Amino acid sequence: MTQHVPGHRPPSEEDDPVYHQVRLVPGTRLWEALGRVDVLLVNSYHHQAVRTADLSPHLRASAWATHDPSLLEGIESVDHRWVVGVQWHPERLHEFPDPVRERHAGLFHHFVRAAAARVVAVGSP
Repeated sequence: MTQHVPGHRPPSEEDDPVYHQVRLVPGTRLWEALGRVDVLLVNSYHHQAVRTADLSPHLRASAWATHDPSLLEGIESVDHRWVVGVQWHPERLHEFPDPVRERHAGLFHHFVRAAAARVVAVGSP
């Protein structure tokens, strides 16, 4: 875990969003959920990060910062059906311009679909 990433910082209420691009890994759950794009604009409020060298063998990288390929921006489980983590704030949809907003909303749609599929599977005879 990197304790401080230069140029990144935690938010204050007065701050405008800071954006940067991430490169998505084709074939990952994150890539699928975000519309199968190679590069995506994200908001950045973090100043700590997981680096490639820190990644558990039970996780795989699904996105990197384009400005620093060792800085992971997305990870997902290799052992579980739908465990995805991102280093940005897709829940702050109001900060994203269209059509980027719709791509980030896709993350929530895919999560809900995966959760609903699990409920149906558990409830099935």
